[in-house]
Amino acid sequence: MSAGSGLLPKAELHCHLDGSVGPALARKLAARHGLDLSALIDADGKYIWQGFQEFLLAYDRVSETIRTPEDQHDVALDYLRGAA
Repeated sequence: MSAGSGLLPKAELHCHLDGSVGPALARKLAARHGLDLSALIDADGKYIWQGFQEFLLAYDRVSETIRTPEDQHDVALDYLRGAA
């Protein structure tokens, strides 16, 4: 970053780890626990929802895949790798 660019470094001060789960990791966690998220993820590997209510339902369904310490580890590691 150049001194005159006007951009400032950013820091994430608050993150809901369950909200950071991307579609690929959600599929992995769902498979680990025998859950079906096919209605939430399209063929291109992107989340599907329309409107805030559907987003909240998808958020809840994905959050249900985080059940064990191993799941929590995988979510945290995935987030930290992306943030690094």
